[in-house]
Amino acid sequence: MPSLCEILAHFISYMKLENMPTAIIEKAKLCILDTIGTALLGSQTQAAIKLNKVIGSLDSPKECTVIGAGYKTSRFHAAYINSMEAAYLDFDDGHRESGIHPGCIVVPTALATGEFVNASGAQVLEAVILGYEVAIRIGVATGIAQFKRRIDAPSTCGVFGAAATAGKLLKLDEQELANALAIAGSQTPLSPSIWYYEPSMVKSLPHALASQVGIFSAMLAKEGFLGPLNILEGRGGFCEVTCSPEKYQLDKVTAELGVNWRIIEVYFKFYPSCRWTRSAVDAVFNIMHTHEIKLEEIKEIIVKTYSVAAQLSSREPKDETTARLSIPYNVAATLVYGELGLDQFNTDALNNPEVLKIARKVSVIADESYKNKYPSARPTTVEIILKDGSRYVSHVDFPFGEPENPPTAEQIKHKFVKWVGRYTNQEKVQKILKIIENIEKLENIDQLTSLLSLK
Repeated sequence: MPSLCEILAHFISYMKLENMPTAIIEKAKLCILDTIGTALLGSQTQAAIKLNKVIGSLDSPKECTVIGAGYKTSRFHAAYINSMEAAYLDFDDGHRESGIHPGCIVVPTALATGEFVNASGAQVLEAVILGYEVAIRIGVATGIAQFKRRIDAPSTCGVFGAAATAGKLLKLDEQELANALAIAGSQTPLSPSIWYYEPSMVKSLPHALASQVGIFSAMLAKEGFLGPLNILEGRGGFCEVTCSPEKYQLDKVTAELGVNWRIIEVYFKFYPSCRWTRSAVDAVFNIMHTHEIKLEEIKEIIVKTYSVAAQLSSREPKDETTARLSIPYNVAATLVYGELGLDQFNTDALNNPEVLKIARKVSVIADESYKNKYPSARPTTVEIILKDGSRYVSHVDFPFGEPENPPTAEQIKHKFVKWVGRYTNQEKVQKILKIIENIEKLENIDQLTSLLSLK
């Protein structure tokens, strides 16, 4: 009986872009656009600037583009820093049932590997779709169990997506692909989730490591290096180590493989904050759109949500990362500024006494009645209570950006144009946009990566 790695490898090996549904291909283009956009924005953060300083000082071959920075480095370092940039602002795509963020790992892996092997746009697009499929499926089977153990599932599951992506672009045969997945799973970055609670810059480094490990694993497999093919299901394997004693569902790794494409379920973010805050923010906007709320009249704000999200209850975040992981802060910033974008997480906003005053009035409660809805939905109820006794309530199950409350392609493109346009001219923004819309026609992916500098 073939192992799960061998079944996935067979799928990766035979599946071609021309056999993929048009809707899947178009969704993948939007994922590539959104991920490149978040990486360009992430390149302007202090964390990325510091990481670039270190990587730029290394004696590395100039193989692949570092997004936003305007220089080339090795494929390993390019994938590493581009993944870090794409994930850092919490503005990247995700998948609800698996709990992972595939784009920030798969797309940088595809761009770095594709640039290294002079791949066409179609080859990169094909590899991206397959990387998403593998990462999401392993996430659906194991991700929630990992989160219960406070393990960062996006990176642990993402490493398989990175290996699949890199392996496809390196043209590995079926057995080599199986070994690439097995080798990657043996090196998965088991990152603690302490950055939820303590100020630091490390949040997206595990995602970066997953991209790097995926490429390295594929290269090892190409040279005949062998991995444990039962890495997912075997004794002492990935699932046993990352999930037990929580339950995992290995049948979901291959269920309807090639029929039910999981990338179609990917969501997009329109606020740069943790996905668990988004329902609360949407609920606040719903109330603001129907009632005029004066800040001085607010007595109390009650947020009822599912237990995982209820952990994000800090009223006084210590830095931008912990602010993105704070429901009280997100709610307060939305009420004070009337929007929630990049500026609402800068130093001025974090120290705004009006925001902090409102945040202290927010109580986050885990509602047991929502327990069985998560992760199928993100149920959250916000109640704003005024000093005169007035109460305004809004409930959200699916925040904007989810497949059940989807953005249009134009709204996703507008996000790219609006935010990337802050740092470069509109001529370049539009050129990148048009190239990605027709990425399958590119003779060489360098026609895209050569534009990804903000210098």
